[in-house]
Amino acid sequence: MPGLMRRWPVAGLLAVSALLRAAPMPSDPALIQGALPNGLRYAILPDARAKGEVEFRLNVAAGSLHETEAQRGLAHAVEHMAFKGTRQFPGVNGMKALEAAGLSVGAHVNAETSYDYTRYKLSLNNATPATLDLAMRVMADWSGGLLFEPSAFDSERPVILEEWRMKRGVAYRLGLAQDALRYAGSRYADREVIGTEAVLRHAPVSEARAFYDHWYRPERMTVVVAGDVDPARIKALIETRFAPLAPRAPALPERGLSAFPPRPPLQVARFTDPENARRQIMIRWARQLDAPASDSASVWRDWLESLAIRLLVKRLQALALEPNAVLRAPRMAPGSTLVSADRVEYQLTFEPVGGDPGPALKTVLAEIERLRAHGAPREDLSAIINEEVLNARAAEQQRRETGVTADRLVESLHYRLPWFSARQWRELNEQWAPRAGSDHVRAVWESLDGLPMQILQIARQDDPALSLTSVRALRADVKAHPPAATQPATVKASVTLPRPAPADVRDIPVSGPEGFARWRLANGMTLQVLSRPGFQGPVQLRATAPGGLADETPDVRHMGGMATLLAERGGYAGIDGKSLTAWSRERQVALRPFVLSMQHGLSGTAPAGRLDDLFALLSVKLRTPAIESATLQSVRQDILSRQDREDADSAFTRFIYRHGLKNSEMGEKPSAAQLAAMSAPGLLAHHRRLFGSRSDWTVTVVGNVSPARVRDLAKTWLAGLAEEVPPRKTPVAEGLRPKPGAGRHVLEAGLEDKGVVNLQYVAPAAWTPADAIAADWLGQLVQERVQQRLRRDEAAIYAVGATPMLVRFPEGAFMLWIRFSADPRRLDELARITEETVLALSRNGPDDAELARIRRQWREARQRALEDAGSWAQALSQSASAGDDPAAFEQGSDLAAGIAPERVKALAAQWLSGPARVFLLKPDPGSHTARAAHGAG
Repeated sequence: MPGLMRRWPVAGLLAVSALLRAAPMPSDPALIQGALPNGLRYAILPDARAKGEVEFRLNVAAGSLHETEAQRGLAHAVEHMAFKGTRQFPGVNGMKALEAAGLSVGAHVNAETSYDYTRYKLSLNNATPATLDLAMRVMADWSGGLLFEPSAFDSERPVILEEWRMKRGVAYRLGLAQDALRYAGSRYADREVIGTEAVLRHAPVSEARAFYDHWYRPERMTVVVAGDVDPARIKALIETRFAPLAPRAPALPERGLSAFPPRPPLQVARFTDPENARRQIMIRWARQLDAPASDSASVWRDWLESLAIRLLVKRLQALALEPNAVLRAPRMAPGSTLVSADRVEYQLTFEPVGGDPGPALKTVLAEIERLRAHGAPREDLSAIINEEVLNARAAEQQRRETGVTADRLVESLHYRLPWFSARQWRELNEQWAPRAGSDHVRAVWESLDGLPMQILQIARQDDPALSLTSVRALRADVKAHPPAATQPATVKASVTLPRPAPADVRDIPVSGPEGFARWRLANGMTLQVLSRPGFQGPVQLRATAPGGLADETPDVRHMGGMATLLAERGGYAGIDGKSLTAWSRERQVALRPFVLSMQHGLSGTAPAGRLDDLFALLSVKLRTPAIESATLQSVRQDILSRQDREDADSAFTRFIYRHGLKNSEMGEKPSAAQLAAMSAPGLLAHHRRLFGSRSDWTVTVVGNVSPARVRDLAKTWLAGLAEEVPPRKTPVAEGLRPKPGAGRHVLEAGLEDKGVVNLQYVAPAAWTPADAIAADWLGQLVQERVQQRLRRDEAAIYAVGATPMLVRFPEGAFMLWIRFSADPRRLDELARITEETVLALSRNGPDDAELARIRRQWREARQRALEDAGSWAQALSQSASAGDDPAAFEQGSDLAAGIAPERVKALAAQWLSGPARVFLLKPDPGSHTARAAHGAG
């Protein structure tokens, strides 16, 4: 990139850049690309390992940027109309055809609209020639055959408005503040994708039709097909279905739609909100590309930028671990993010410790200046480069999910990015690794530091404010007193994790799925492993024991969560928490404690080559932690400072716990009195009651690992851990039993004109594996029925969530929660309609077609779960705690096949015929004038 090269007086860089320019960048040889005579582009990426999975994407290079003032929001409305009738599939026939093929909206069929594209998605899990052709016919009709029937368009207006309403809240308001700063002065600032209420309510259907005809043109479209396909057959289908597509209206000019005006060197803005408790600083830089993103020098620059950015993040992470640190949680994507085809941005975030953001910001600016002025020591750079190479090698051994591949490929084609195979990317990393030096790091930060900077302070309302003047002063001070080059770039985690005395491990004869084994350790712990070559990604570990939130008595309420939090900060077995965190990061090992309703433990992951480190970390975290009074006081003060700042959705969830559970305290925040009663010795004792026993613990390991290696590691790191406290008895927890019967509970909270309905159904039930599957089916049936009634018939909502649960302990019960957002003036009406819809299902049951579709969808989802190590770890952990057959998870499909339709109907009648407990969230009438505050300087 010529402009960049002139700023970098580095001979080695110029030599490498010239070498790259001499040869084109490699492209994945498996990728087949082409174009039809009408200009439509296509890409086919076959992968026989996908085993029947095929992903389709239709990308249209048209979004909200292309709207006129009279069309604001109609790019998104056109996307909705794709599901409201096309030439070959009028009305809802298209959706019925897809549903008959086993596809459903959300899981298999979806679409999204952005500033500069609209993207349609179809997913086939068991593709056949018929379903491949159906998918291609549907996508071809989306591209040129939308009907825009006026009645269908009018019925969709309130649905789109409800989609907008559903998203509104403090996170949405923060997003508006971010976009106001990011897009200031550009067309993006006036083209929020959802549009304006006036246009959505009143624009004639002809405006939507005009947008479609002008911008949905074949030369603006790309079709992507990835997965288990025959490329020749797919190419023939594309030619057959898309070759007839022709423009329906003249092309409109788009020059300058994505342009940005020149930026001042520094912009500062602040966001506060009555519902916001976050404290965070965002720093953003942006630049125009001076060469295509696919240019060889652009790819080289991107790779160097990833190194330089990761070095900064490592430095900041090290500083966040220091005593009296002024910042925490630094994050920055390792490279640029595309805003448009010719503009990229970089964003760094971190949290200031305390209300004053000045010290944290100055620290960050000083580290940027250190890298800009001095580069990085070779030792630190080598560590980062080695990680990049190792990550590239690991990626070559893994198969990415077909849907993820299709999404990334269509994004790459839309923005004209290069597409490498995993092997090619690994080879590039190995080729570039020895050529990168400290001067490259210095040059990257020289370049980024010269770009205009935007800073957004996310603050509580009484925090000191950053201003243009104060930030200028901080930057000037850093430049006037530049930091030395001697600051270590990373914390060297020179810690040795202590090993317990080794002890024996003995086999436990047990039947189970292929690759399964189970052992008993000398201290009584149970170890189980599932090893299969087909598992991709990191190894999953889950260590669990009975006891959790539900059996916390009033005198120890909230102490489990507080004890684990303070233990993570203080450290374990004489190793402080900061050093242990640094040690884990260096080894790419993660292990976090958790406390659930009836279970607690630790859950983590590691690359297969780091399994020994994961076991060492588990061994340490099962030992005595350091819980300090000073840390407790700091955490206590932080919790109390956030007590009066809570978003409406979180408050509503706690409200449901309070009125829907017999043990209502489970959903409450800790009170000031409860926090004051906590002491460091008391929390330490509670932690040991949770984590100090051994014989009631089960450790589950799932991945492409050697069982013998897992057994040896358990013998080394776990079997010798001494039993500190007696094992806990399985709790009988009142808190897991919801309140039965009807009720109506209303919470008034929140600033937006938004309501939420939550219906809770409860019925006694005897748990069986088959009925647990049937409960999942009933939840999906309720979701689809209510969605159809409230969205298709009433046009009153955007989406419905339905969560079923068949509880086994301490007392069998069926529970179902139905939740959706809506106009607050219609909540009671919509709750009543929902109850009527559920009652009808309980009386008549599902029809045969419905049940067949739900069965097929469940079977496909279960098959995907059986290929996922994380799902297996969860299932095996649960089966061990319940004393179930470890093969039950794999046998579920066979069990499901034997569930008779009559049984599903009987369960619907038994579980759904009773009254619902209704929870309503309405806006707080006392704060309707309060809004988020943000401004720029």
